[in-house]
Amino acid sequence: MKKPVALCLMKPSLYADLFDPVDRARLEELLDFVAPATDPAQIPGLGTDLARVEVLIGSWGLPRMTAEFLAQFPVLKILFYTAGSVREKSTPASWARPVRVVTAAAANAVPVAEFTFAQIVLGLKQVWPSVDLGRREQRFVRLPVAAAGTFRSTVALLGLGHIGRLVAERLRTLSLNVIAYDPMVSPEEARGLGFTLCSLEEAFRTADLVSCHLPWLPATNGLIRGHHFEAMKPHAVFLNTARAEVTDESELLAVLRARPDLTALIDVLVNEDPAVRSPLHALTNAFITPHIAGSLGHEWHRLGLTVVDEVERFVAGQPLRHELTADRAVFSA
Repeated sequence: MKKPVALCLMKPSLYADLFDPVDRARLEELLDFVAPATDPAQIPGLGTDLARVEVLIGSWGLPRMTAEFLAQFPVLKILFYTAGSVREKSTPASWARPVRVVTAAAANAVPVAEFTFAQIVLGLKQVWPSVDLGRREQRFVRLPVAAAGTFRSTVALLGLGHIGRLVAERLRTLSLNVIAYDPMVSPEEARGLGFTLCSLEEAFRTADLVSCHLPWLPATNGLIRGHHFEAMKPHAVFLNTARAEVTDESELLAVLRARPDLTALIDVLVNEDPAVRSPLHALTNAFITPHIAGSLGHEWHRLGLTVVDEVERFVAGQPLRHELTADRAVFSA
């Protein structure tokens, strides 16, 4: 059987990081590559070979699939995106052709859920404020107020996409009261997943810890405001591993300054340029991690494995497990 003609459009170093030797060998058995892994900046050097490419393997750094980009790939059928969100890659032109899209978002959700679960346990035990207090006092000292702990405390999940559901599964191993906010989920579906739906206001008002997993969409931009944080219980925790833009970061900052009893565990900022200072870093009740919840190190191989498995199904004419449709893409992060 003739192999589909393919191009891996990413920096060779990234290709090596995402696909281990076994999976690289599997790809080469399944596809007929017109060139080795190619930096997107080197597209012009591929010349007429682009006109034969049916399958594109991409990741971070892939250009947007605009009409101009697609004109270079007249027979392109499908993109296998070895990363999470394709919001900045797919376009009306790509959906109109159509170019099918497969993503490794579900694979990238796994380490985020693992990180979130760990942070929820640490947050409910008030680990980070305790570490900060001990460092500042330079002695073995506990916080003056006992932590909520992980027995019968209330955790609110904002968003029940890939990550929110994986987190919910892990939280079932603890004796917690889990509530959730997601306007796209019905009460019946929520009950099937084992928890109760609530309003955004109720989530912040009643939870000991609020964990944000909302996609960044026009409807969620700046959705979480200062009054939500102001309504939080004494000594509650806000955890965000989603997107900073779903919060009003300036209002979060103001409330954290006014409410030193609150704790913020934040993995995402609106401006993540290392050269830019954020006033959140100066707060003793805000603990910032540099966007590390997603895949790192060996975890990247899970993304590559997911894509290779999907390529294998595609070549065999089998149903794909991680294809993203245009309708679903509207609600994806």
